[in-house]
Amino acid sequence: MDAIDEKILKLMGLDSRTTYKKISQETNISEAAIKKRIDKLIKNGVIQRFTIAVDPEKTKAKIRATIDLDIEPNKKNKIIKKLQETNEFYSIWETIGAHNINARGGFENMQHLEDTLEDAMQIEGITGYHSSILSKQKKDRTYVYSKK
Repeated sequence: MDAIDEKILKLMGLDSRTTYKKISQETNISEAAIKKRIDKLIKNGVIQRFTIAVDPEKTKAKIRATIDLDIEPNKKNKIIKKLQETNEFYSIWETIGAHNINARGGFENMQHLEDTLEDAMQIEGITGYHSSILSKQKKDRTYVYSKK
């Protein structure tokens, strides 16, 4: 990856619908060259998917929460698989630190969150959790790019 690829990722990270034409204007290279670079970024797995940002307030998932799980390490893979089968969780991370797994999810109401936590605690190997309600999003970006 070079500085042009970084610029492409920055522009697409801000808006994945950015046109080749706009990227071409911002980078001073042809639209055809932009298409080739994006295709290569996809082929090499740098760009994994194109997605949208959704306003949770306008969906059924009015409550967003992050849940840090404490687990028995030898049961990690089975726990992650079970969590991946749960529709409510949209992001699951292995973590290094005070907890072993972080799961973020969307819930219709507090009862839905409580029921999901209760179900999660039934998964063999989960020994505890800490949850936090996410209140006001200040920034969301899945691609971290350099300051250049």
